[in-house]
Amino acid sequence: MSLNPREALAKGEHFEALHLATWKLGLVPADPGAHLDLLAALSVCCPDKVPMACATGLFDYYLSTANFPASLAVLVFLGRVPDELDDQLTVRFLKTFGPDSPVEHRAPPPVSAAADPDEEPPLSSVDEDELISAAVTAWEGAIGKLGLLPPAQGWKVPLFSAMGDKSLQSILRRGEVTFHSAGDLVMKQGDTDSNLFILVSGLLEVFRAEQDIRSRLGFLRSGSFFGEMALVTQSPRSASIAAQEPSVVLRIPWDLLESVLETDPKLADELARYTRMRLLQNLLATSPLFKLLSREAKLAVASAFVPEIFDSGAEVVCEGMPSAGLYLVASGEVDVQTGKGKDLLRLTTLSAGEVFGEISLIRESAATATVKVRSDGVVLLSLKREAFQQLAVQYPDLLSHVYSVAIERTQHTVRARSEVSMPAEDLLV
Repeated sequence: MSLNPREALAKGEHFEALHLATWKLGLVPADPGAHLDLLAALSVCCPDKVPMACATGLFDYYLSTANFPASLAVLVFLGRVPDELDDQLTVRFLKTFGPDSPVEHRAPPPVSAAADPDEEPPLSSVDEDELISAAVTAWEGAIGKLGLLPPAQGWKVPLFSAMGDKSLQSILRRGEVTFHSAGDLVMKQGDTDSNLFILVSGLLEVFRAEQDIRSRLGFLRSGSFFGEMALVTQSPRSASIAAQEPSVVLRIPWDLLESVLETDPKLADELARYTRMRLLQNLLATSPLFKLLSREAKLAVASAFVPEIFDSGAEVVCEGMPSAGLYLVASGEVDVQTGKGKDLLRLTTLSAGEVFGEISLIRESAATATVKVRSDGVVLLSLKREAFQQLAVQYPDLLSHVYSVAIERTQHTVRARSEVSMPAEDLLV
């Protein structure tokens, strides 16, 4: 049996989670994490029994410490309580972490006390009503031991920095809360869906698997949101995300998000801006063309790229015509080909992180190949010729990196063309 209430919730052992959370709160009544575990369990087992005075007291505590993930978690669990999500809670939350909050200062979250790992919980009651009553009584007796700290200054949080109170209320009320054990897949590479996710609590690993090789891309911590590429393109998920510890995730389906964005244009603009910047930062960090640039140069280059979406068959660069600029594949694939009809030769296929248009850009001449989009919804990031020339003057390393790629691409094209075999019927044997 797990002694972790969050693990029990992830396994669907809801009343066992409530029993464990009640027991732990009795051991460490001053630990805010124990209070949060009890709120989580109560919101699942019996949301109509959650004592709002205790939940509000816990929210006050976390908000006073400017602990964004924990404050959000309290609101997410209260979103499951019927008709009890106080508008003032969301207003205060957004005042601390939304549009009106300071830009820079960030107070560290408090360190939670820990229960004795050698302690064993007593046997739980088989009567669910007794468990609920004991949990509520324990919480009402422990809430006064949290105390209130001097209020800490909040800070702007991406996504929430442009969110209105009604939008937050809608997401909290209609979003789906899911619980995950360590090792559970939250998102699978190759899946197609249109969901946005917020990691309420826990730790998630982001990884990509290619030809049985698993590459770790990074970690997501409490308060992070992910899955936003589904808002830009319908292409399959480019990576998998797995829980590294018991984690709680809020899933926001597309129909809910769409209804929120329609009534909150500022949020729509912020989400589009943040998605673009995150996408660029990821690509600039992993693309061989840009990863050696300085941080200052990467930021300048990122701000100059413009996202564009293409459908299947679109010719972004045409052989014999000048390229409009440099293109970076954000999602999906494009084919690089030369010639026409029977002489058509596919040189290569480019996927996320790869660039094209560099030869025409560097030589200021016609493109030596055509680049054609393979499927609908491919997202490309374009750096127009004029913007590239300005950046190349300011950051000479960018020009040298692009020049190296152009040389390599030219050599590859020459080799590919020389390796084309004659049809068998044309050979003299």
